[in-house]
Amino acid sequence: MFIHAEGDQVRDKDLRAFLRVGTDSQDNYYEYDIPLKITSRGSSDPATIWPSENKLDVELRVFQAAKTARNNALFNGRPWPINRPFIYQDGVNTIIIKGQPDLSKVRVYMLGVRNPPRNPASPSGDDGLDKTAEVWFNELRLTDFDERGGWAATARMNAKLADFADVTISGSKSTIGFGSIDKRVSERNREDDILFDLSGNVELGKFFPERTGIKVPLYVNFSSQLGSPQFDPRNQDIEFKQVLGNSPRNIRDSLRFITEDYSSRKSINFTNVRKIKTNPQSKIHLWDIENLSATYAFNAFNHRDYINENTIQKTYRAGLQYNYAKQAKSITPFEKLIKSKSLGLIRDLNFSLLPSIINFDISVDRLFSENTLRDNDPNNFLPINTNFNKNFQMSRLYGISWNLTRSMQLDFNATNFSVIDEPDGRINGLKRDTLWQNLKKLGRTTDYNHSLNLTYNLPVNKIPGLDWVNISTAYQAGFNWQTEPLITLRDPLIDVGNTIQNSRAIRVNPGLSLTGLYNKFGFIRSAAQAENGAGKFLVNLLTSVKTVNGTYSKTQGTFLPGYLPSTDFIGQDVDASAPGYDFLLGSQSDIRGRALRNNWITQDSLLNQLYITTNREDLNLRALVEPFRDLRIELTAIKGQNFNYSTNFKYLPTTNSFANLSPVTTGDSTISFFTLRTAFAKENRDNNSSRLFKQLEENRAIISRRLGESNPNSAGTSGGYSDGYNKGSQDVLIASFLAAYTGK
Repeated sequence: MFIHAEGDQVRDKDLRAFLRVGTDSQDNYYEYDIPLKITSRGSSDPATIWPSENKLDVELRVFQAAKTARNNALFNGRPWPINRPFIYQDGVNTIIIKGQPDLSKVRVYMLGVRNPPRNPASPSGDDGLDKTAEVWFNELRLTDFDERGGWAATARMNAKLADFADVTISGSKSTIGFGSIDKRVSERNREDDILFDLSGNVELGKFFPERTGIKVPLYVNFSSQLGSPQFDPRNQDIEFKQVLGNSPRNIRDSLRFITEDYSSRKSINFTNVRKIKTNPQSKIHLWDIENLSATYAFNAFNHRDYINENTIQKTYRAGLQYNYAKQAKSITPFEKLIKSKSLGLIRDLNFSLLPSIINFDISVDRLFSENTLRDNDPNNFLPINTNFNKNFQMSRLYGISWNLTRSMQLDFNATNFSVIDEPDGRINGLKRDTLWQNLKKLGRTTDYNHSLNLTYNLPVNKIPGLDWVNISTAYQAGFNWQTEPLITLRDPLIDVGNTIQNSRAIRVNPGLSLTGLYNKFGFIRSAAQAENGAGKFLVNLLTSVKTVNGTYSKTQGTFLPGYLPSTDFIGQDVDASAPGYDFLLGSQSDIRGRALRNNWITQDSLLNQLYITTNREDLNLRALVEPFRDLRIELTAIKGQNFNYSTNFKYLPTTNSFANLSPVTTGDSTISFFTLRTAFAKENRDNNSSRLFKQLEENRAIISRRLGESNPNSAGTSGGYSDGYNKGSQDVLIASFLAAYTGK
C-alpha cells in the first residue's frame, strides 16, 4: 500500500501510519506501524509524492514471528498476558500484537495516523506539539500467495490366497499444498494425510473336511487415517513446523500428539456360520444342526484431535437363528376305506402332526461410546467429564406355520424386545458383574407383540350337490404389551403402569358359482346347447345371475393403560395369571372388571391415557348378472359401521374407587341403496324444480313427528317439527333423503 503525507510545520517521522488487522479492532489484532516521510507542497515528481519510504509492504510471516515472540516472552516472570499489547520491532517499523488475532479469521482492517508521544530518552527528535497534516492511503492489496505445491500417491494390492481368502491392502498419502488442477490456492490441502486400509474375506470352513459341510465366513478390516496440520490449531495463523522449531525437544512429541487428527477403524464379522447338508437326499428333522446358524460382528472406532482427547465407539452384534422348513405331510385315515364320492366329506378328512415352518431368532446389539474433550484452556478450573452413550438391546423372534389340515392353516408370530440395563459410566469391576446378571435374565422387556392368523375353507363343497358353494373364513388376533417410560420406572413415587392392547378380525367370504348349480338341471343344459329360440332366451333370463360373492368382516380392539403385570409367556404374566389367554387371543369382553378384582390397574393419579375400544363391521355383496350374451351387469351392495369409545378410566382418591371420566363415543356409518325407481324421475316443467327434492322437504315434518313420538324427552312441537328434531336435524334429513330418493 502507498502512503502520501504533506503538511505545514511537519517534519519527516513526526507522524506514523499504521494498519491494524484482526478479528476486531480493540482486543484481538496485529498492528503494523511505519514512520512517514513528508512531501513538500507543490512537488510534482511521482517519486516524491509517493516516496518509497512510505510504502507499507508487510510480509505476513513477520506477524507470525511477532506472535511467536509474544508467546515465548515473559512479563514479571510469567507468560506475557494476551490482553497486554506486545511490541515487536521490524527494523524502523513496529509491530504491536494484542489478544489472540488470527489471520485465518480476519474481520477488520483499520487504517490510521498517529502523532506518537514524545520519547523522554531522545527529546530532540520530537517537539511534543500537535501536528496538522494531510495523509492519503492508496491501493491496499494482497499479493504473492503461498503457492507451494504438494504431491499425492496411492497404492493398492489385491491378493487371492488359494480358494479360502481374498485380501486387499491399500494406502495413500497427500502432502500440504496438493490439489487438483481446478482447485484454487485456498482450496488446497492444509495437512499431510496418510491413509491405510486392510481388509480380507476368509472362508475358515475350508480348514475342515468338505464332508463336514461347515461354513465359517469371516470378514476383517482395519483402517487408519492420520492428518498432520500445516497450522497450529492453537494459533491457526502460525505454521506448526515453526511452533515445533521454537519448542523444547522434550515436548515436541506431545505437541504432535495433541494436534494430529487420527482415526482408526477395526471390524471383525462372522456372518451366517452354519453347517449345510452334504447329502441332498437326507431327510429333514426338527433336531438337525443344519437348522441353526450364527452371526457375530464387532466394530470399533477410535478418534483423537485437538478438540477431542479421546473418542471411542464400539458396536457388538451377535445372533442365533433356527429355521425349520419342511413340506407338511397330511394324514388321511379314511381315504382307503371310503371310495364313495357322496361321503367325500368324511373320506377327505385329514390332519398334519408337525408344523411346516418353525423359526426362532435371538440377537443382541450393543453400542458403547465415550467422548472426552481436551482441556486446551490453561485457565480452565472446571472438570472435563467423559460423556458416555450406551445402548444394549435384545430381540427375540418366534414363528410357526402349521397346516393343521389341507384347508386349515395356522400362523403365529411373536416378537419380544428387551433392554439390558447397564450401570452408569465405564463398565469395570462390579459393574461388569451387574451387566452379566442383567444379560442372563435376557434383559428387561420393553415391547412384546404377537399375531395369530387362522384360515379355514369350510368343506361345504364336499357335501353332495353343494360343489358350487365356497366359503372361506379367517380369524386374526393381535396383542401388544409396552412398558412404562424409564423415567417413571426408576421413580418410586410414580407408577403409571404399562399398556396392553389386543385386536381381532373375523372374516367370512362366501362365494356362489350359480353356473355350477344350473348345470345340474338337464333342461337348462339342453337349452344352453340350443342355438336360439324362445326357450333359450327364457332360460338365459332365469339363469342370468351367474355368481354371487360376499365379504363380511368384523374388526375390534381394546387398549388398556395403567396395566401393572409384566409379560412372561406369550404375553401372559404367569404369576398374576394376567391378562388371560382369552384376551391374548383377541377376546373383546370388557377386561376392566377382571383387572380391578385382581389389582391389575395402577392407582396413580398421574395416569392420563385413555381406555379405548374400537368396533368396525363391513358387509360387501357382489353379483354378476348376464341376461344374454355381451351384456354384463355387476351389482354391488355395501354396508359398514364404525364405533370408537374412549374414556379416562382412573382411580379417584376422593371416592376411593375407579371411575369413567369424560366418556366419548364416536362413529360413522355407510350404506348403499338402490335408486332405480327414482333414477328417471322427471323435473317440474313449470319452474324447472326437482320433484324429488320437493318430496324430501315434505318428508322432514313427517319424519320429525315420528322421531318425536318415539322419544319421551321430546316435548311438543313447534312449527310442525317435534322438539329436538327441527328441519335441519341430521336424523331428520337422512331419513327424509332415503325415503324421497328410494320412492318410499
